[in-house]
Amino acid sequence: MYWEQWKLFNELHVYCIKSNKWTAINTLETPPPTSAHSATIHRNLMVVFGGVCNGYYSSSNDVWCLNLDSYTWHKQSTSNLKPQPRYGQSQIKLGEKHLLVLGGCTGPNAAMNDAWLLTMEGESWTWKKINMHNTEWAPTRIWCHQACKVGNYIIVLSKNRRQTKPNDMSISLRKVQRSTSPRLCESNLLTERQGNVSVDKDENINGRHGAFSRSHSQNAHPSSHTSNISKTIPFYGDNTLSMAAFRDQPLRSNAISNRQRQLESLRRMEEKIRNKKTQLMKVSKKAENTLSIFVLDITNVLSDDCNALWIPLKQNDRSGPDERILYSLVVGRGELIVFGGIRRDDSVVYNDLHFINPPRYVI
Repeated sequence: MYWEQWKLFNELHVYCIKSNKWTAINTLETPPPTSAHSATIHRNLMVVFGGVCNGYYSSSNDVWCLNLDSYTWHKQSTSNLKPQPRYGQSQIKLGEKHLLVLGGCTGPNAAMNDAWLLTMEGESWTWKKINMHNTEWAPTRIWCHQACKVGNYIIVLSKNRRQTKPNDMSISLRKVQRSTSPRLCESNLLTERQGNVSVDKDENINGRHGAFSRSHSQNAHPSSHTSNISKTIPFYGDNTLSMAAFRDQPLRSNAISNRQRQLESLRRMEEKIRNKKTQLMKVSKKAENTLSIFVLDITNVLSDDCNALWIPLKQNDRSGPDERILYSLVVGRGELIVFGGIRRDDSVVYNDLHFINPPRYVI
């Protein structure tokens, strides 16, 4: 199968909120064409780290800085000890002179769970690896899951540890077992015996392409292709009906009436099985494909020990957004806000909002 080659860019565009306009900025020196990098703002500098560049899954560990006053780029010199080249990592601002890089991915199925501190002082900035504790409470993969700083903690959403399988970046809904019925098998057999009508056996809910959103699936109606099947399947359940064309008119009328009742029964059975399948998919999706909250305590990151620890939290299978990557996670007024994202296994794109509220205690 031929896939069109993807193209990366190193263009700089500035958006003005007041005028609602984009402006392209031309600079003499630029970083290489890059994607999936991370960035933070420190005074008048935008500090950019890592990303995919120079070819398929070729990643970087360079640091580039953009002066926001003059719109000029320069590649920043750093210490010899530095993080592995990566993409999809989170970058957290820890004041004007420090930033933290968490997780990322170095290649297909090569997610990283480490953390690095960058001190931005002097001509050459210094990287230092953070000592991570309580790693048994860490997410299995911090890859394209945006982290968010709240006080002395970093909040990460990721797949529940109990749900994650080795070397599996996501769980496909195609693994959900289809419910079967002897009567449904019989109807398929009758269709195959006729020879000129084929039943759509595709497992997708909405025909052969696409999927219902959660709101649509609750009010699902029989799809158009199913209705056509109900109209065209000749149901030869007995010899009387199969020989109706060669008998008298009264018998033919009775046969047609009987056929209509049987087709209506078949239609109701198909709709019942389809609704059952939809419910099973929704339950399985909620039980298996949800994001959980993970908390990293960074109180001592700037100390001489430079350590951080994951806080034990009970994982809740019944709450959380559907599992996804490349979503936005920001701090609101007393809550965290999750927006959008993409489901990696089948490229379903989300545009929903989720609010994560902290627990409340009554004394």
